[in-house]
Amino acid sequence: METQHNQRLTPNELLAHGQQLLSRKVASQPLLLTIGLNRSDQLQALARDPHANLVLGEIIKRISKRLRAEDRVATAAFDEIWILIANVPNEAVATTIATAFREALYVPIHIPLQNAQTLTAQLQPVIGGAWSRSSTVSIGGLLQGAWDARQLASEREERLLVQCIGADDNAARMAEIETALRRHLFSNDLEVHFQPQIDLATNQCHAAEALIRWPQNHPLQVSPAMIASICDDRGMIGQLTQFVINTVLRQQMIWQAQGFDLSIGINLSAKTANDPGFAAQVAQACETWSLSPDRLLFELTEDSIVRNERATIECMHALRNIGCELSIDDFGTGYSSFAYLRQFPVHELKLDRVFIQNLVADRGDQQIVKALIDLAHAFDLRALAEGVDDPAAVHMLREFGCDRVQGFLYSRALPAEQLIDWVQRFNRGEAMATMHRDGVTSLDRGLSQAISVSDTVSA
Repeated sequence: METQHNQRLTPNELLAHGQQLLSRKVASQPLLLTIGLNRSDQLQALARDPHANLVLGEIIKRISKRLRAEDRVATAAFDEIWILIANVPNEAVATTIATAFREALYVPIHIPLQNAQTLTAQLQPVIGGAWSRSSTVSIGGLLQGAWDARQLASEREERLLVQCIGADDNAARMAEIETALRRHLFSNDLEVHFQPQIDLATNQCHAAEALIRWPQNHPLQVSPAMIASICDDRGMIGQLTQFVINTVLRQQMIWQAQGFDLSIGINLSAKTANDPGFAAQVAQACETWSLSPDRLLFELTEDSIVRNERATIECMHALRNIGCELSIDDFGTGYSSFAYLRQFPVHELKLDRVFIQNLVADRGDQQIVKALIDLAHAFDLRALAEGVDDPAAVHMLREFGCDRVQGFLYSRALPAEQLIDWVQRFNRGEAMATMHRDGVTSLDRGLSQAISVSDTVSA
């Protein structure tokens, strides 16, 4: 239900009346946040705990402390919370507000129980937000926009995304973003971050994936997916790809001078993969930076390969011939068959995160993942699992023979200057993951059980 932050309502009352928020009139410049608390089997186990309401009550209490009298909070389900905030002046402020809620919820929850026990909950919420400049948008429109933003944040492992909605808002915003994007590409001030990839056999990091990021000091908030989509639609994807390649090569040159040698994966669009001259451009860039192409890995999705199979496979062979490695991204969700796989000159299959998120709880996903790993090895390919955020999943993937993993359990995508420090500490065995602003839980290397909500005996 909707409630003022100073009302004393039980979690059951909130849950029973959550839909009332949908009938509320919208104030000007509204922000609606949807907070997903789902931790697959772990949170589901908590939902069955007789003390579950105590945890939900603590969550609502933390949120309510940050609300004004005119703001509202509601629970739509045990693992989903909605927050409606009025009079938010711009999208940057909306993102700041969402970030404050995220940081409040990342702090572990400890609730004393009887018999000297403590109920401990470590949440990893994903927050999606929808903000509008006007009051003409409906609550339903805000809610759909917030859900869409949360889904995109989850897919991109960003954990938080706020977007502007409304027909007029979107048209004006897209024009503003496109203009800013062209300016950033011209001035080369987009950012490239790097997400570490871990070798499960050695527990070492010698590779990472390059991921585009919008400049942090820009007032607009633009997701990586939107950057790629606009570039693809407006004929700028080649320019974006060249920017990423040259940024990666420049950074690899700096790292090698410091004694570090990392293989870096770069995502390719279908249009770029169809360019017969792309491999020559890569070779020229490597020559310019005096680096070997064998430290570059290009990732293509299954769908992008089969969209123009002949041209793409020719480009893949050309890239392999100059020494680059190749990976099929999001493997298992597209249209590849065994026959296709035999034609692809690739080195790696990257298992889609959709199979990894509930791996520990879902036997079907376990069977699929094991089969995909076995398939990769049958073709003498590496298997890499993305979207890993659960130590128990890592243990299972290692048992299945998976070669590499990446995900929030280890690290978010890091700026270049932070990556080497992280790699040094990780490869020395100091930590399996570090606490970042986005809420990744710090874990010791030897930890073998999942991050979970559980009863623990107080010290």
